[in-house]
Amino acid sequence: MSYGDFLDKQYGIYEKAFDTPHAQALAGQLALKPDGGAVNKSAYLVAWRFPEIVSMDIEDASLGVNAIAQAVTYSTENAHSTLSDHLLVNRETGDPNQEPDPEVLEMLSKAVKQGLNATSRRDRQGIGIVYYDGYRTNATTTVALGLPTNGLYIARNNVIQASADLKIVNSKGDMGLAGGWGTHMTVSRNIHPQEPIITQRIAEFLDNQPPIGLAIPSTLEVGHFNVDTRNGFQYTPYEAYEL
Repeated sequence: MSYGDFLDKQYGIYEKAFDTPHAQALAGQLALKPDGGAVNKSAYLVAWRFPEIVSMDIEDASLGVNAIAQAVTYSTENAHSTLSDHLLVNRETGDPNQEPDPEVLEMLSKAVKQGLNATSRRDRQGIGIVYYDGYRTNATTTVALGLPTNGLYIARNNVIQASADLKIVNSKGDMGLAGGWGTHMTVSRNIHPQEPIITQRIAEFLDNQPPIGLAIPSTLEVGHFNVDTRNGFQYTPYEAYEL
C-alpha cells in the first residue's frame, strides 16, 4: 500500500464512520480500533506518544465529552496514536485476569527498534509532524483526525516489516503486526451508544474545541492496555524509543 493509498483509506474510514463533523449516530456498528471497540478489552500496543501540551488537548476534549455522555476518557498519561495493537482480547469472553507476557513485550520492542533503525535519518526527521485538524464523533467514539507525514508512514511500515522478520504472528494468523488504519487519536468511547440528539450535542461541543494542529511525536512506545467501564483506559508502558 502506498502512502497515498493509506491516506485514502484513512479518510474513507473517517467519512464512513463519522459522516460529517455533525455526525449521524451509527448505533455502535462502526466502533473503531485501536482501543478495542467499546469496552472490556485488552491488548499489547505500539503507539506514537506526544508531549504533554498535545495530550492535554486530548484530555480536555475527553472530559468535555464525558460531561455530556458517560464515557471512557483519555488523559495526558495515556493519550496516543496507535501504530498497531496486538493480540486483542475480549475480557468478557476471555480470561479477565490475563497478564501481559514479558516475552511478547520484548519481541515487540525489538521490532520497534529494528524498524526505526531501518528508517533513514531523513525519514526519521520527517516523522516529526502529524496534523490534527479537528474532531469527529459518532454514537460510540470521538477521535481527533490525524494527517501523517510520509516519513511517519515509512517508519510505520518498517516496524511492521521488522515484526514480520521476527516472526511475530498477529490475531489473524498472519505474519507481522496488523497495523492501524490511521493516525487519529481516540478522545473518548461512550460506555453505551448514544441517541442522535446526544451525538449532536457532542459534535457541537467539539466544533468549539480548537484543533490540535501540528503535533510532534516524542516517542514510539511499546506497552499493554486494559479498558473497561469501571477502571477506564489503563495503559502500562514497557519501553519507549525517542524519535
